[in-house]
Amino acid sequence: MQTRTVLLGSVLVGMIAGAVCALVLSAMFSPRLLVGYLFSVLVYGAAGGLGALVFSAVLVRVMDARRALWWASGLSPAAFVFLALVYWGNKWVLLGIPFWSFWSLVFDFGALVVSLLLGFVVAWGVTRGLSAGRTAERAPRLGRRVFGVALATVGAPAALLAGMTGGTGGGAGDPGGKSSVVLISIDALRADHLGCYGYERRTSPTIDRLAREGVKFEKAFCPEPSTGPSHATMLTGVVPQTHRLRRNGESLSDSLMTLAEILRDGGYVTAGFTTNTLLDDRFGFTQGFDTYIESGHVEKLRPVSLTLLIQTLAVKEFFDKFMWKIRGGDNQTLLCVGKWLRGRPKTPFFLFLHLLDPHWPYEPLEPYRSAFPPETSKTEGSLWVDQGRDPKTLARNLSLYDGEILTVDDGLTRFLSLLEQVSPAERTLIVFTADHGENLGDHEPYFRHQDVYDGSVQVPLILHCPGTLEAGRTVDAVVENSAIVPTILSLIGDDIPEWIEGESLVPLARGIDGTPDRRAFVYSGKRFGLRTSDWKVIIDFKNGERLLYDLAADPAERNDLFEAEEAVAAAMEERLLAEIDRLEGGLPGADEGRSPFEGLDRQTMERLKALGYVQ
Repeated sequence: MQTRTVLLGSVLVGMIAGAVCALVLSAMFSPRLLVGYLFSVLVYGAAGGLGALVFSAVLVRVMDARRALWWASGLSPAAFVFLALVYWGNKWVLLGIPFWSFWSLVFDFGALVVSLLLGFVVAWGVTRGLSAGRTAERAPRLGRRVFGVALATVGAPAALLAGMTGGTGGGAGDPGGKSSVVLISIDALRADHLGCYGYERRTSPTIDRLAREGVKFEKAFCPEPSTGPSHATMLTGVVPQTHRLRRNGESLSDSLMTLAEILRDGGYVTAGFTTNTLLDDRFGFTQGFDTYIESGHVEKLRPVSLTLLIQTLAVKEFFDKFMWKIRGGDNQTLLCVGKWLRGRPKTPFFLFLHLLDPHWPYEPLEPYRSAFPPETSKTEGSLWVDQGRDPKTLARNLSLYDGEILTVDDGLTRFLSLLEQVSPAERTLIVFTADHGENLGDHEPYFRHQDVYDGSVQVPLILHCPGTLEAGRTVDAVVENSAIVPTILSLIGDDIPEWIEGESLVPLARGIDGTPDRRAFVYSGKRFGLRTSDWKVIIDFKNGERLLYDLAADPAERNDLFEAEEAVAAAMEERLLAEIDRLEGGLPGADEGRSPFEGLDRQTMERLKALGYVQ
């Protein structure tokens, strides 16, 4: 056997093994991204061919050609099979399992054995095909044989893994019991950028479907436009002045009873999954959860796979921006919750899911990045343009923000499909909302949310409960997210504890509005607002500013009427001051002084800085 034959056969096997491995990995993690398939095949195929060439060139110098071909053609596919198995294991099987644990080592050893066995199969097929001495005559059949063996070697495990990850799992529990509860919260999601709230871009087909099949609240508000305080209210049913988590970085007191604790005490299995560091155990948000994963910390439990190592060393920038977010993110969170659902948790269960993508910085991946071309017409009338800023910059950021929403919506499509396999829609209550909105050129601070204008404090709120609530109903009344806990408890038939401050929305969802003149109390720092259906008054206790907006005529809150509408201004101001006195005890605004983020580890601080929480 000639040296040239050894090198050619080894390179061909290495390229095919790398390309097939790339297809398997892309199908696992980014099945809808065509550029991911193409680039992965190019990188892994080239890496496989080059590695096989170097390895076989060394082997032919230290052993005979036949043995060199056997080793070179066998170890290349074995390496790629091992890479795929370990990558899959890190993503689906071994989440939460320490690297040196018994089962982790068993999995790694099993993956190594399987990889070597399949590599030996390829080696046997290749050497048998090339050792007869009639290479030129058998070249066409040789190529087909090598390709077939390599494809079978890597494709068989891929099919097996697909079957394992898509399996049906165990039983679902007693169908006669209570409905499972799923609370979905999206970070920095403006309601008016969703199709179901009138947005013209198709950013949210899956969310729109939830609204069509459920009850949509047009005027829902968070109490404070920050992740920590808003979620604390969302998960306890009491306002920030009661739960005392007044700003990001503070912790939720364990003396409070959370929704997860209430439901767990009632027999529910509870699980929470979040992408936002501000909602992890250091800030008290794991109370009541049997399982709780913050995706930024999953990587600490087990070293990254060899796949991610290759991506980091060779093509990190490309993968980071156009294929996979190596740093984790919502993809990692959805993988974690997918693994949990595939484990077929006993029902009923309470599942809390928080995704971060729409939060600044806006960095959607392709194809979402280019889904919405920038349109300067969407910037007309904005404060950004009125201040003389470049409308193209704002238009670009609006398009990227919308691309982030579409990214989340696409992830929810897969999540809801899997959810229905585990818990049928008629046995599942889904509550969809956001923690706060985002200033998108209409008010300062731009691309942040630290203010009390509607862009920051108004959130989507959808109740999806087929068979219990009338599909397609829209509620126009003003509501607050402190109502989420009592609404969930009411819909599943549980009593509402007397200490819950929010009011159940079930009467409104069924067309019964027994509370006229509803209002929402909002604040940010020392800036307070009272929002009714048609008016909003704002008082800034730091600079003495007082503002009044007629929301029916001025939904963008640009035309201050505090002086022009004296009677309305006086009445609204009196109501706001009375609310401040009742809730704040005469001490408006969050406490100033030592930053609540002091003392956190460097990695957490870097993540918070990247999101704009820390300067």
